[in-house]
Amino acid sequence: MRRYDRHARFWLTETGGVVNFGRAWPCNEKRAASRISYMFKLARKFRHNITRLYAFSWTGSNCQGFDAGLVRANGSTRPGYRTFKSKARSFTR
Repeated sequence: MRRYDRHARFWLTETGGVVNFGRAWPCNEKRAASRISYMFKLARKFRHNITRLYAFSWTGSNCQGFDAGLVRANGSTRPGYRTFKSKARSFTR
């Protein structure tokens, strides 16, 4: 991108940890938390190009179908929520 426009800026949208996505990614909250951590690592690495970062979903579906929520359907927090909160608190551009 830099070759065409060195001032380009990007938003990372619908990012975060996928908890469940059928057979491809069976229900795993720890994996989702790991991917949320990686999302912040990428945002930090490319901080000069990324101006906004959006998580995909607040509330999950308890692994019933697609699920990328930071909290469970009953409102209890997942490991991904704690990771997101921790990384967001210390995140600076």
